[in-house]
Amino acid sequence: ERPEIFRRTSFPDENFHAEFRFIQTLFKDAQLHHRLLQLMVKRIRTNNVRLQLRRKPPAIKLAHTLATLAQQYGQPTEQGRDIVNLSHQDLADISEVHVDDVKKLMEKLTEKKWIAVDETGRNLKLMNLRQLVQLASQR
Repeated sequence: ERPEIFRRTSFPDENFHAEFRFIQTLFKDAQLHHRLLQLMVKRIRTNNVRLQLRRKPPAIKLAHTLATLAQQYGQPTEQGRDIVNLSHQDLADISEVHVDDVKKLMEKLTEKKWIAVDETGRNLKLMNLRQLVQLASQR
């Protein structure tokens, strides 16, 4: 029998049974229900942060992107964290910043010794992650 929410409405489309089974599974499996809610909250928070970043200056946007990549995907090293050395265009696309701004900012970060490209050119070393995080969190 369908739950009350579905009794009042008829669903003629063919996906109804799959949707209904999915909802039944969520009600039966509390861990799955909880995990799905956690993922939804994480996605909402991420989107909220991205919306707030849209009004920020390019330096803050780029610092946020680098800090996030380091925290989520970076490999700890003696000098800080290593991430894949993305092209300036890729960083610009991810950060929603113009590529010329990324080039200038990356040069400044290199001069300050906050970042460096490794010998192979494959990894970007984030040597001062604390400062990048602090810059990224500026209002």
